[in-house]
Amino acid sequence: MATRSHLTNAGNSMLYSFLLFVITISLQQMYKERLASSEIYTILGGFISSLLFLLALTFIGNLQESLGTKTGWGAVFLAEVIAAAAAGAVHRVCVTTWLLFSPFFFRLCADFGS
Repeated sequence: MATRSHLTNAGNSMLYSFLLFVITISLQQMYKERLASSEIYTILGGFISSLLFLLALTFIGNLQESLGTKTGWGAVFLAEVIAAAAAGAVHRVCVTTWLLFSPFFFRLCADFGS
């Protein structure tokens, strides 16, 4: 009987992170008026953008791994630009709250990866 590894390979992880990214950014754009309507929702918009940062970084890292290239700071910078653009499309304060939440997720990724 064949044994199955419990670890997800780079291709599957790349696909899942891309699908979650598209769903999350779509929902964020659908509800951007609501997210910009009050202070607490604006903070939530920044938190959602930090999740987009995490998903974009996962996608880019797995794409580079599957292509055989080394993942570096360029992937982090590109994921930051994507997440900041998504946050700015909702409200300019979302960019500030995204900046507050993103180091937490970046640290979580660094701990998980090692």
